[in-house]
Amino acid sequence: MTPETFKNRWSPDELNPWMAYDPVELEKSPLQPETKTFLKYGFPLDAAPCLRFIWENTSLYDFYKRDVEDIDEDTKNYSYLGSDGEGNPICFDLLNKDRVILLDHEMGFEIMDVLNNSIEELAHCLLIYKDFFKKI
Repeated sequence: MTPETFKNRWSPDELNPWMAYDPVELEKSPLQPETKTFLKYGFPLDAAPCLRFIWENTSLYDFYKRDVEDIDEDTKNYSYLGSDGEGNPICFDLLNKDRVILLDHEMGFEIMDVLNNSIEELAHCLLIYKDFFKKI
């Protein structure tokens, strides 16, 4: 799926807000070229189930270091994408071609789950979930 297709199928509106990301910041980021291209078209601000996406050109380490005293330096290899409803960070794993991971913020940011292997897979799953909610 292309980023254009994803945005069109998402149908951004008041109920489905869309975030645009700074292309200059994206180019400076350590993300894979495919991920950068996808994010240049933007991404939903919110998605079911209780997800919020606010990508910033920062590592998880830099995102949390002011609030968490003992954050592991390995988290420098995670690019913050957003969070789930429990406050657990959703990140790109920079050492594994930007696979999308969920980390447990109460367990030292250990990986709880690999959500998807790419942002394209994540987008596809978000659409499936959104369509499911429409049907019910």
